[in-house]
Amino acid sequence: MKKIIVLLIVVLSCFSAIHAEQPRRYALKSAHIVYELTGNITGEKEVWFDDYGMKYFEETVETTTVKMFGITSEQKEHNITIHDGQTIYDIDMIAKTGYKGTLPRMEALQDMAEDMTEAEQKQMADDIMNSLEGQKLGKELFFGKSCEVMEVMGVKSWIYNGITLKSEADMMGIAANETATKIEENIKVPASKFEPPQDITYEDMPSFGNMFNDEEDEDTYFYDEETNVPTPITFDEFKNGLSDLTSTGYTQTMVMQDEGEYMAMYMNGMGSMLMISAGGYIDKNDDEGFESFSHNGKPMKFVSITGGDNIVTMLIVLYPKNNLMISINSMSGLSKDELVTIADALSF
Repeated sequence: MKKIIVLLIVVLSCFSAIHAEQPRRYALKSAHIVYELTGNITGEKEVWFDDYGMKYFEETVETTTVKMFGITSEQKEHNITIHDGQTIYDIDMIAKTGYKGTLPRMEALQDMAEDMTEAEQKQMADDIMNSLEGQKLGKELFFGKSCEVMEVMGVKSWIYNGITLKSEADMMGIAANETATKIEENIKVPASKFEPPQDITYEDMPSFGNMFNDEEDEDTYFYDEETNVPTPITFDEFKNGLSDLTSTGYTQTMVMQDEGEYMAMYMNGMGSMLMISAGGYIDKNDDEGFESFSHNGKPMKFVSITGGDNIVTMLIVLYPKNNLMISINSMSGLSKDELVTIADALSF
């Protein structure tokens, strides 16, 4: 849940620098921030970033204390997240294990923003907030900085130049607050900060939205540049095919095309996020790793993959008539039946 909220804040804040010549996550070139963690989760978080957030280091040392039925339990964690501009690393420093994978392309998001008017950008940000029943509460000074204050799903955040300096959350009786205690702006960040630790056993992380397109799994249904299979529908047809999805309770927050591939993002008020993409496919007749079945006359494939603390599920819907493949990805681990219900609302 917390990771979904963080992602939303990134999406909302990324439009602050849309006229930049390079992709930007934050409006500051670089920074070093130290946070105090309070509530049921106590400890410290330290963040370094450079290249406007495209290079990012985060280290968290925390203890979660929960009391239930008179019994108090504690869980200690020490985690590091690194984005080096190309690869993301999610590391458990206690277990000495980690995941590595491809960093999603923020350039595509920026390209989309550059093609939108200022009014359209504002409307898109408002749509994301409304889909989560969130609200903007105005501006406040925190740590001497003018911050935009937002509340999304019970999490109140103070955001400065795209950076969350303070947050207050209470989910299911667990209070988790982060408060910046040190801020250094536009500093020289050592390149070594973005080098992953060497004493860690790394596994490949599923790449969301393209998690099955790798060299080790060539015999499946997929779209990639090597197959040269074009998307067999137009972008307008893709958008029209999504028009009835609002009946499932999801609100469209963005829709975009990138090099012949189409993608749309949806949210609902419970914090569930979907990404729906379209492409062409080649049938290589291999179902390894997927549960294959037919529904309403359409071949479908379902898979659930655990990566780190996340469960990512995917439903692939195939349209043999024109070799169209629609992929429905859930970052919140929706079940097969839930994804099939969403597929039923599509019109392709």
